[in-house]
Amino acid sequence: MNYLFFRTKLLPLGCFSIEQISEFVPDYDRNSITRWVKKGYLMKLRRGQYAFRESTQEPDFALIVAGQMVSPSYLSLQYALAHYGMIPKQDDIQYTSVTTQKPAVYENALGVYSYRSIAPHLYFGYQPYALPNGRTFMLATPEKALLDTLYLHPDFATEDGKRELQLNAEFMTTQLNENRLYEYLANWKSPALSTRVRTLLKQYIKG
Repeated sequence: MNYLFFRTKLLPLGCFSIEQISEFVPDYDRNSITRWVKKGYLMKLRRGQYAFRESTQEPDFALIVAGQMVSPSYLSLQYALAHYGMIPKQDDIQYTSVTTQKPAVYENALGVYSYRSIAPHLYFGYQPYALPNGRTFMLATPEKALLDTLYLHPDFATEDGKRELQLNAEFMTTQLNENRLYEYLANWKSPALSTRVRTLLKQYIKG
């Protein structure tokens, strides 16, 4: 199998699976894939998924990988909260995502990728962000990231949890869209989550 031909076909995808390799290069050789990983041409992201090493040098390529390793998914939870400045950024970045697929955690040379599962009717509240290289990734809105967090990590609504989460009071009082937050919240139809949200927000938002 010719590497340059393989690269031409697969490079535009960002990261790619064995199934995609079969689609674009039907006569591919698995031994060649293994050899190119050893030579450093390809990076193994998880079982059956790869990216070209040169692609991983692109700014923010790790964000593209988050959405492609597990699909559908969008970045949310602590990663999104930190992205918006709602909580402090951590030194050891973990790419936290929400998906309708099974929960999973993957670690590769780009970082740690954590996926939490939600029901299909709760899979909303995200938007595409374009990168300079023309690729896009999906990121929760601030309000959806907060709800995802309180839903999947109920302890963050407790006093100890709030201290651990370290929500930015200025963001909560001046930038959080309260109307959008409660519009999203209605989709859960969960008294328990509603209580968590109101308990958390009463110290930031009047009423």
